[in-house]
Amino acid sequence: MNKKPKSKLEELVDELAEEGLPRHLRVAYALYDLARDMVRAANEARDTEAVDLGELSRLARRALAVRLAAEAESDQKAREVLSHPHRMKGVECP
Repeated sequence: MNKKPKSKLEELVDELAEEGLPRHLRVAYALYDLARDMVRAANEARDTEAVDLGELSRLARRALAVRLAAEAESDQKAREVLSHPHRMKGVECP
């Protein structure tokens, strides 16, 4: 999937997500980012008439990371989970 250059808003959201935000805001920003990428993937599937299973797997891992971050023990742990959604491979979905 080709990544477009980030808009000013997307850059701001990414910058805010890196700073010391409370968990609920970090999860909210992650959900906004995930929703944007899900819409992008849906549009690509519609336009190409093909589904990228790899992209669907990445989106599913990111959704699982958001779920786990929401119940993390600390803001730092939530940040770590959201920063590394690829580590969700093999994690059972709650």
